[in-house]
Amino acid sequence: MGLGPVHGQELSANPLGLESNANPLSEAGLAKGEVHEYTTQDGRLVRGMAVVENESFLIVEVEKDSREEVPRGERILIFRRDIRETK
Repeated sequence: MGLGPVHGQELSANPLGLESNANPLSEAGLAKGEVHEYTTQDGRLVRGMAVVENESFLIVEVEKDSREEVPRGERILIFRRDIRETK
């Protein structure tokens, strides 16, 4: 079921075409909603909980940022291609 016509086509309720139950974190032995440490390619360490995740990116609610640029409780977008390690 779409959201309405756009030039004769229905607008998808899932515009990115992602499966609603796809969870790449669980494939890596991780779970959405748990606190993890994400190390980026440039050495930044972000500790927090993934509140949104798909195969391209994560949105993490930050507990701690090694650069102290993102305050606790704020959310940060991290592209999966930029993640070097997850604990």
